[in-house]
This record gives sequence, structure tokens and C-alpha cells, in this order.
Amino acid sequence: MDTQLLIEHNTRNATSTPNCLNALGLSPTGFTRLLATHIYAQFIRPQMEYGLAIQKTQQKHTKLLENTQSSCLRRIYGSNNQRASTKVMQHLINIPSMKIRVFILQAKFLNRTRWLPEDTLLSSLLPIIDTISTSRFGQLKKTALWKSLPPQTAPYDNKQIKAATKQLLNLEFQETRNGPKSKLVAACRPYLLIDPIVWLQMKYSQRSRLIRWRLGWMPNGGTSAICRNCNDNQHLSRNHVISCFDVHTLLNISYVVPDPISFVLNSLPTKRPTSDSKKRYWKYIWPRLTRLMKEIDRLCHDDDLRENDSDQPLSIKNDFIMWIDQPNTDSAHRSPSTSQYTLTQHSSD
Repeated sequence: MDTQLLIEHNTRNATSTPNCLNALGLSPTGFTRLLATHIYAQFIRPQMEYGLAIQKTQQKHTKLLENTQSSCLRRIYGSNNQRASTKVMQHLINIPSMKIRVFILQAKFLNRTRWLPEDTLLSSLLPIIDTISTSRFGQLKKTALWKSLPPQTAPYDNKQIKAATKQLLNLEFQETRNGPKSKLVAACRPYLLIDPIVWLQMKYSQRSRLIRWRLGWMPNGGTSAICRNCNDNQHLSRNHVISCFDVHTLLNISYVVPDPISFVLNSLPTKRPTSDSKKRYWKYIWPRLTRLMKEIDRLCHDDDLRENDSDQPLSIKNDFIMWIDQPNTDSAHRSPSTSQYTLTQHSSD
């Protein structure tokens, strides 16, 4: 089987599928980013992964897979720039790179071969195949994930594979954070999880501003963009916005922190807070944060924001505060790992 032809066929199918799903709501203004990501992971990415478990992939193959995944993520987030980085997009929704996905598929395939009944053909051939280092089966064992597993005879249980996968994902993420052009990724949470800004209950416009801040799209001032909030003719940049609005004082953050907005976003709860002090903190900070983001968004438009007064965040009667005040139940602490939870979040927007 020609690996190059297989991957080209798979990526063409994966690229065309979003066009069919667009009418169902797979667009930046349709489903939430999290629900769209679940749809991508369940229906689009498997088309790219077909047959990869038994293929020896090279760097050019991995690059084609990564480019296709990046193209799909840009469509989910509404980016028209085909060269825009998708590192932050992947991190917000905790999507692994296609390189890691290939490692996972191949490791699972190798492990399953050890569970086959003794009367199967592959099980009978394994003692011979294992002795041939140049065989396709032997080449699959040279992946980083398989070599990181404990030095014991397969099969491994699921916990061992999951632990090795998690370790490899964390290693890749740390390399990304410490690599070049990683300023925006470094401003996000320093560990892997679905960022709360994509699933916490809030208005669509509020979520959009937080995501655009994470992605570096807001403020979106070009080289000639001037801040209209002050009279100093300063360039409309992230650093200027932070100083112009005195964000450190507004959000009660130490001036040692270079990006107080990202600092607050990194502190958002991953489950409903139980202590009264945390509830009071978010009732104080959240209205200020959403109001600030609205003012920054206003600077990015030549005309005033076409938004009704019902989106005024200074009132504590908004979705996030109401979510905090709800009684703590088992379902209240459920992580956004299912499509059902994501659908409820979309209805609140």
C-alpha cells in the first residue's frame, strides 16, 4: 500500500467533509467551538486516520496530516488566514497533533495483536515477524510512544498506554510552549485540559471575545491602528490596551504579571466553586472582565458595536454568575467530555 497515496486520499475526504456539515451548523457562528471539535474528532479526523495504524509515516506524511487538521481547526474558529498558527486553537480544546495521533493508533494496533487468539494467522506469524527488524511490524515498534512503554512483554493494559500517551502529550506541549513563536501559547494554562472559556456558561459575544483574546485576534489593530481610548496616538496593541485601561488595577492583579487578562482566564474554575470566598471573587471579577473585553472589542471597530443593552455585564444576572450560584450536585461538577454537555452549553449562548 502506497502511504503517500493513502494519506492524500484521506486528507481530500477530510477536507471536503466540513463543506457538507456546514449546512448543519459546523461554522464559527453555528455550533460552539467545543461541540464543533467533538464533531471533528468523531467524523472528520477518523477519515484522515484510516489505515495509518499499519503505515510507516515519514515527515512529509505527518506534515500533510498536520496541515489538514490545521485547515479544519481554522474553519471551526473562523480564521481566513491559511497561514495562521493553530497551536492555541489545539490547546484550547485539547486536540493532540496528528503526529501523536499516529503514534497512538500504531501503539494500540501493536498491543491488540498480542490479544489475538492463537489460531489466527497474524498470531501464528508474530514469532517470525518479531525477529525481522526491517519488517513493517518491526518499524511500527520504533515510534516514541511504543518505546516509552515499560520494558515488558506486551500486551499492556489500557492504563499503561494512557499513562505513556499522557506523558508524551505533556512533553510535546512543553516543547511547544518553549519553542519559537509561542508567546500566545505560553500565556495559556501551563497544562493540558479543555479551557473553561469554551464551555463555561456565558453569552456568545462574551465567549467570542475571550477566545479572540487567547488567539491574539483582539485587539486586531494593524500597523496603522490607533487607540481611540486615549489621545496619545498610540498603536492599538495588547500591551497598550493593558496599560491604557489600567487592567492591573481594574482586575486587582499585581503589576508583576505581564498579561493580567490571561492571568484571570487561567484562573477560571474548571468546576463549580464551593467556597463562598471564591464565589464572591468571581462575582466581583467577572463583570469587570466582561465589561473590559467589550470596551477593547469596541476599539477594534470603526463603527460602534451593534449590540443591545441586554449584554451589559455590569449586572450580576448573567449566565456565568447564575452558574456559580446553582446548587452543587454531581452533574454540576461533570467535565465537558461529552457531546450532551456541549449541546447544553450551546443552547445557553
